[in-house]
Formats: sequence, structure tokens, C-alpha cells
Amino acid sequence: FRATRYVASLPLVSVDELVDAGVELVLLDRDNTCVPRDAREAPAEVTEWLARVRAAGVTACLVSNNFHTSQVSRTARELGVKVIPMPYTVDGEERFYDLGENTDLNAFFKRMREGASVSTAGLNPETYIELFEPYFAAGEDILYVAFSSKMSNTFSYLKIAIDELSAKYPGVRYRRFDTLNISMGAGLMVYMAAKFFNANGGDIDATYDYLGTLVQNVAVLFAVDDLKYLARGGRLSPAKAAIGNVLQLKPVLYVNREGEIDVLTKQKGFKKAMSYIVSSFEQKFRPVEGAPVVIVGAACDDYVAELRSRIEPLAQGTEIIVQPVGPVIGAHCGPGTYGIIFTAESR
Repeated sequence: FRATRYVASLPLVSVDELVDAGVELVLLDRDNTCVPRDAREAPAEVTEWLARVRAAGVTACLVSNNFHTSQVSRTARELGVKVIPMPYTVDGEERFYDLGENTDLNAFFKRMREGASVSTAGLNPETYIELFEPYFAAGEDILYVAFSSKMSNTFSYLKIAIDELSAKYPGVRYRRFDTLNISMGAGLMVYMAAKFFNANGGDIDATYDYLGTLVQNVAVLFAVDDLKYLARGGRLSPAKAAIGNVLQLKPVLYVNREGEIDVLTKQKGFKKAMSYIVSSFEQKFRPVEGAPVVIVGAACDDYVAELRSRIEPLAQGTEIIVQPVGPVIGAHCGPGTYGIIFTAESR
């Protein structure tokens, strides 16, 4: 799309003009818009402008293709954009993932290697109500882009919350798009949806339809280092996990068309598993304008570095972003997991 207006800096945008034009939502890029290049924090004039925007009843949402999560989390807090942490437990102690802001991920995965009991849970209806009610109360139509409904029972709690809010605010239209994906597979679709939404006048229905054209073209491939974590989560029997570890079998997994994790192949050893992932990327990758390639890793910088070095010559100039695996996903796949998310001809 083409911009219809250019300004030198964000604070030069008139809040009164936004209100007069009927603008209800402002999507803001983080880097070089809210936060200057090489800076860690938004300047005072930007935070003051955001305060005026919110006081005028306009919703501000942060969009960023910088997936270094601690930076995005910090900026979201500075600009008043709400971040909803997901719960996980370590040896019975419940914690909430803060997008890496204060979470020591290396320490978390070290505890997993040492045998800590780690689990996850869905959000309860009260949390969903707290999240969504301000938008219902403001009379704003809502498009919720969600991770795969096949991966969690949290959506049954979401339905309870949405049914209650819909009864309380009958004039609000709510739509949920199921990405049939997880981790940065879902995250990449959220990012692309926000860009499309902004470029198309905030049209929820058009954005929903656009997501429908992408949903089967965002591929997730990953390999786990130790099968025991899949066994703990019930995705593999303990006996098969033990035998597979002895034989040094490394399953390459993917998210299938139905939105479930499935085994694509089993390779003997790290090198063959990575070579399979690289070969699959080379065969399936189809660049989409504005969509980065995302490489993820769970406390395995050496694996991530090697994968990136092998993907870069094949990425056709597409931006490659490295993202750590957080504890909510990491609880199920374990340390040493690495993977890649990209736009593809098919999953």
C-alpha cells in the first residue's frame, strides 16, 4: 500500500485530527517510529503523545517485527499496550511468562535438564474477561487471532468469557480466527494480519479473509534433542522415548493442516535431522512480502547458529529473525529444541 501522508515524527500527528476522522485504533511500529534507532526506550514526547491518544478514547496497539521479546515487552509497557502473560509451573510454583523481560530462559532450561517438573495451563474465564471487556465496553468490534484450538483447552474458557461479554454488550461483533498453528507460526500470522489490517482501513472482515489465504501456507518445522519431554507431555510413550534416545533418533515434527503436531520423519542424529529441515525449507519456501523467516531455539545457541548459516543462502534475501523458545512452549519440547517458521507452498 502507499502512505497518504508523511510526518517527521509521531508527535506531529494531531490527536484532534484522528478523533475528528473517527479513528478508533492506531497501529504503531516500534522501531524508528516509537523508539529511535539504537535506543532502548521511547522518548518523553512519544509517551506523552500516547497518553493524549488514550485520553481521547483511541486504542493504541504496538506492532513490531523485532522478535527479541524483552525489547517488545518493555516498549509495550512504556506505551500502555497490554501484554497477557501465559502461566506455567516449575516444581509446583506457578509463574507467568513475561515475554522474556525478566525470565532467565537459560536457567529455566537448565532446571528442566536437572529434572524439574514443568507444566502449563490455560487461562481462566476471569482473565479473558479482564482482557476483552474494555473493548466490548467501548463498543469496538473484535478480531482475535488465536493459536491452534487443537493445542489447548483454554478456548473452552475463552468461550465462557465471550458468551458472557456478548450477552452484556450485545452490539459488539466478535470474530476469532484459528491459525491452526503454534508458537511463532501463530505469531507470524498475527504480525501479517496487523499489517494487512492497517493497510486496509481497519477492515476486520477483509483481514479475516486474508488470514484464510495464509493459514495453510505458514510452515513450522522443529526437532527435539531429548524425547523424554515429549513422553512427559503424553505425545510419546516412555518406552518409545527411551528406545529412541538410545538409538539417537531425532524426530522432525511439524504442525499439520488440522493444527496438530505430527511427526514428519525420524532421523538418526543431529546432523541428519538438521539437513532434513534445511532441505524441506529449500523445497517449500515461498517468500511473501513483509514476512520474515523465524528461527527459534531452546537454550541451544550452537544449533540455532548452524541452522541460520545454512538457511541464509536459501532465504532469497528475506529477513531472518532469531527468537528464543519460551517456557510455555519449552515445557513441552524441552531444551535443545530448534526450529524454523516460514511462508511456504504448503505446510
